[in-house]
Amino acid sequence: MNNFFLVLFLLSTVLFLLGLVKPSLVVRWGSKRNRKTSVLVYGIAVVFFFIAFGTTTPQDAALPSPNKVVSPDAKITHNKTNANTTSTADKNPTTIPSASANLVPVVVAKETDGDTFHVTMQNGKDETVRMLLIDTPEDVKPGTPVEPFSLEAAKYCATRMPIGKHIYLEEGNPGYTRDKYGRLLAFAYITPTDMYNEDVVKIGLARVAYIYPPNTQHLSVLEADQSYAKSRQIGIWSIPGYVTDYGYNMAAVGSASKSTTSPSSGSAIQVVSSNLSMTRGDQASITVHVGTGVDGSIEVDYKSGPSHASGLESQTADANGNITWTWYVGTKTIPGNWSVVISAGSKSITRMLTVK
Repeated sequence: MNNFFLVLFLLSTVLFLLGLVKPSLVVRWGSKRNRKTSVLVYGIAVVFFFIAFGTTTPQDAALPSPNKVVSPDAKITHNKTNANTTSTADKNPTTIPSASANLVPVVVAKETDGDTFHVTMQNGKDETVRMLLIDTPEDVKPGTPVEPFSLEAAKYCATRMPIGKHIYLEEGNPGYTRDKYGRLLAFAYITPTDMYNEDVVKIGLARVAYIYPPNTQHLSVLEADQSYAKSRQIGIWSIPGYVTDYGYNMAAVGSASKSTTSPSSGSAIQVVSSNLSMTRGDQASITVHVGTGVDGSIEVDYKSGPSHASGLESQTADANGNITWTWYVGTKTIPGNWSVVISAGSKSITRMLTVK
């Protein structure tokens, strides 16, 4: 209705102006077609229709509410603890929420290792990306041995960011976007709120390293994730002395291997069998030998934290010195590689649960 009165208001205004200039064009009644009659008639019409238009206009139509932001991405929902997290932005990398305007949509082009990969930029250019503030064990460096957990880190990267997947990059600060090898420095995001750098540190497959200002905007979060993995002796932290401020100490790996006694002594952990690769909804299991009467515990660490699934309770080894854990992987579990930490006595081992 307000549009109808707007049209009448505009028409009356035009007739009012014509009446001022040439009243004979708009006044067709009476013997006198004078300017006074035109001004009076159409002036009243202008005022009436203006008031009518103003009173029929919705009060909230003129200006948007200052507390409400309408965005093309309003349907995007994120919950880092919800395995059913969905994102229309993940399906369409050209759409990024306004809160994450510094993210650049790219497509994974090639895997390299746990902290380096190739992407195709929006302009079609191939870039090698070196992820900021993290360092995973080495498995592709010529002339050097494969470092423990390097293959797991590379597999985790390939699983979370497979070739062809649309992801996002938060590039380094202006003037600090390249390393000495010309690689693009960035934080990688699976979704606009799920940072891969944080995920790989939290499951114990990377250490926080190469801290060079000003690219330290997420340092405190990553250090908290590292403390979480270290306190639980997950992954790289399961080998005493392996992780140092300068990299990974292979001498510690040799020492740990030499100090490990045979399974029959009850002080070591040996995997007898396992089923740790499955789709969501399947049953996982692992059997370890720890020694007769030894107590053992297991912890499965998903993205949301330790699992509380039935079957993951602490147990005491049977007469053969074995413990078997069997549990169901929920249908809402996020696909990926997740740490399985088994402890018995003063020893612990870490295996990876692969959920497809």
